[in-house]
Amino acid sequence: MEKFLSPPLFAYEAAVRLLLSGEEEAETARALLARLGLAPLPEDRRLALREAVQCRRFADIIRQLGLTDEEAFLERWAALDAAYQSGALPAAEAKLWAAARAARDPALSLFCWLRRAAVRLGLEDEAALVRVGKIEDLPSVPSLKRLLLRFLHESGSEGAKRAAEAILDQLDGMAIAAGGDGLIDHVWISLPLPLGGRSSDFAVCWQGSRKQGGPLDADYNRIVCYLTLEELGEVIVDMRVQRRIVHISIFHDDPRLPVAAARMAPLVKERFQAHGYALSGIDVKATRSAPPPPSVFLFADSCSEVDCQA
Repeated sequence: MEKFLSPPLFAYEAAVRLLLSGEEEAETARALLARLGLAPLPEDRRLALREAVQCRRFADIIRQLGLTDEEAFLERWAALDAAYQSGALPAAEAKLWAAARAARDPALSLFCWLRRAAVRLGLEDEAALVRVGKIEDLPSVPSLKRLLLRFLHESGSEGAKRAAEAILDQLDGMAIAAGGDGLIDHVWISLPLPLGGRSSDFAVCWQGSRKQGGPLDADYNRIVCYLTLEELGEVIVDMRVQRRIVHISIFHDDPRLPVAAARMAPLVKERFQAHGYALSGIDVKATRSAPPPPSVFLFADSCSEVDCQA
């Protein structure tokens, strides 16, 4: 959980504990605060911070902290905690830091995490989107993603629709879990697939993010395959990868497929393990329940040619 949440749990609580340290800890607290890029507060702000903590007014607490660069603060917090874990801190600093990080009340850090997540998801823009789309009954549209889906269907502006589609492409649970702030990339490939006496198409859409430096992130992605088989006709395979854990959904109405998928699952699991992945399961679902292809998926029609775009 601490790895998933950013900032880490107790990051802000530890800083508050240091800022409210008693006189006997003042010198040690000052040294730890310097490592965090913070300075002791004047008495009036200390009192205001103490009152905000007692009343659990989290927004006031953040204002009193006066963080000018939140990302730098979190990086320094992680570096300081790593130094504590490795035993590199002086004894007095290690003792006070242990007390600060043991304040096991994650409410403030969870508040900050939700605040940062809301900004990242653009939830603060929801009201503006409603005004642009002239959708007034917001209570019946409880989520931003659902609102955008409705906006796609009702908006008369093609530009607005394209913008909403681009936002939808980024509001993906896999991408949020991956922690990447960059644009979600797509790679489309379509190639001929000779089966029996006919040539079919094999269309693949890869959706995911890139690591720092440009390589595709193989730990978090989605691969959707559209292929036409001689006996079964069109089959859709949707594979989602999160933290190198793979789940595969096959969309087709043939009643024989669930049995065949169960029989092949051990072999598929073994092949994934050889590449460092874990298979969580394979399920077969009705064609009508297949998810819509990504909004920019190019191969709705047969191609019978090799094509690649990125």
